Amino acid sequence: MIEQYTKYVKGELTSAEREALFKALEKDAEARSEFEAFEKAFVLSTLLSEEEDDTESEQAYSRFEHRRNIKRIGLYVRRISGYVATAVASIIITYGIFLTQSNQHEMAIVAMNEVTVPAGQRALVKLSDSSEVWLNANSKLIYPSVFTTDKRSVHLTGEAFFQVKHQAHTPFVVTTEKQEVTVLGTEFNLSAYSGKTVSTALISGSVEITSDLLKQPVLLKPNEMALLKDSTLQVEHISNQDFLLWKDGIYAFDNTTFEEIARKFELYYDITIVFKDKAYKTCRFTGKFRQRDGVENALRLLQKSKSFRYNKNDEKNEITIY
Repeated sequence: MIEQYTKYVKGELTSAEREALFKALEKDAEARSEFEAFEKAFVLSTLLSEEEDDTESEQAYSRFEHRRNIKRIGLYVRRISGYVATAVASIIITYGIFLTQSNQHEMAIVAMNEVTVPAGQRALVKLSDSSEVWLNANSKLIYPSVFTTDKRSVHLTGEAFFQVKHQAHTPFVVTTEKQEVTVLGTEFNLSAYSGKTVSTALISGSVEITSDLLKQPVLLKPNEMALLKDSTLQVEHISNQDFLLWKDGIYAFDNTTFEEIARKFELYYDITIVFKDKAYKTCRFTGKFRQRDGVENALRLLQKSKSFRYNKNDEKNEITIY
């Protein structure tokens, strides 16, 4: 059965093979538990932190092979969760039974995976179609363990960089709170944090943006960025790609207000920043910093350009600028 599980999560089963697998799982509770454990192992092994590589992903599969007969599956999942804890705060895998659109008589058990990345971390998620998604801090991605319908759909909250594998007849759709982005094969960055302007930056290929807030779809060309605020969408030319450096743990800013930089610090370091002297909010800075160097190091770099002071309250997890 392990060979069948592997083919399923990689999207390599035919419709007939999937139907046979699902029928077997419906009849065998022990096999169903084993399948769920394998699904979790697969999701966890496709999540890479800054220091991890494909060798460690293979080790996750190996650990499943050695432990798959252990009844207390929860212990196994917690052990592997520690392996990816530096990149992911929580992984929730739920199961449901749905009718696939390709065959009305075929019942499919589809695992929906929810990956949440905490402040100060990033994660690389590999999807079953070989597409890759880099998730930024405070971001969440919901996606199926295998795409079985006529479109590849995922849901994003926060920011992610997508490298979508081309499939001519199966569009890739990213849904956010305010808009939907449809592609066939492309590279693009999508930032959709709750309550913030939604930005879609196209690096290669093409994307179509639709939203209830827009009168008609908007098609982006490479090196264009769409900014959706309230019910207005503005398209700008991308002059450089420094905004993508977050994937490498670097925050770049160009003539950016201190207030906006502070909001990024809150995102990356899970800390509250308060301006006691409101005048500093409008000060502008240009530069780059490495996320791993910490918020106080970043503030000291900014102090070289502007003579502000700050105080860090560890009890409140708060920094005051004055």
